[in-house]
Amino acid sequence: MKKKLFYCFLAIFISTGIWAQNTESVFSAGFGIFAGGDLGGGLKLTFSDDNVPYEAAYSMPYFGGGIYIFFDAKYLEVSLGYFKGIGARTWKGSSNGVDMEALSEKVELTSLNNGLLFKYPFSITDNLVIFPALGVNYQSVLSLRIGDIYAEPYEFLNAVWFQFGGGLDYHISQKMYLRLKVLYALRPKTNLEISDIADYYYMYNNIFGYSDVKTEGKLGHGPNINLALGFKL
Repeated sequence: MKKKLFYCFLAIFISTGIWAQNTESVFSAGFGIFAGGDLGGGLKLTFSDDNVPYEAAYSMPYFGGGIYIFFDAKYLEVSLGYFKGIGARTWKGSSNGVDMEALSEKVELTSLNNGLLFKYPFSITDNLVIFPALGVNYQSVLSLRIGDIYAEPYEFLNAVWFQFGGGLDYHISQKMYLRLKVLYALRPKTNLEISDIADYYYMYNNIFGYSDVKTEGKLGHGPNINLALGFKL
């Protein structure tokens, strides 16, 4: 479903691009670097053992960067990027307000990021164009390393990110420009978080026999900053 949504947006981009060729709109393409990550996500778990309340939570934030290429049709931009992020998976717990020792492992992941950005550019000067933007980005995870182990299935971390923010184009010449974008993104729970919620509920409720078991997934979110060099076609 997530891939169908992205390809639907891609079809809109292509059809709009064909329309743009028949008007005064100008195509461009370019390449650049970007930085970003996921500052949220994870799982919160609460339960009771002999009427003693416990809380536990794990998170797996990461941050990194990568390279990307893009194609632009004035109001739409489609991009493809390669990303590498580094972070940590951390378990934290508490009972009656007393914190327990946290457990943490290093996390490394790589992914392909397919993006589609809707923007509305308008000129400030002859050389400067700014634009608000809304977009969608499909992150397809290629590898996941937790501690010293390459974890599978890493595809459970694939996610659709919904982006908002803005950017600017600074024209160096008639055919060349610099593009800066500053976006913030939100994502729903990944398949890993959804399955973890069900697994931990079953384990704590049916295997360990704890009571008042509740599980809750967390919304993923994070920044995305892009700097690219574009060329008019």
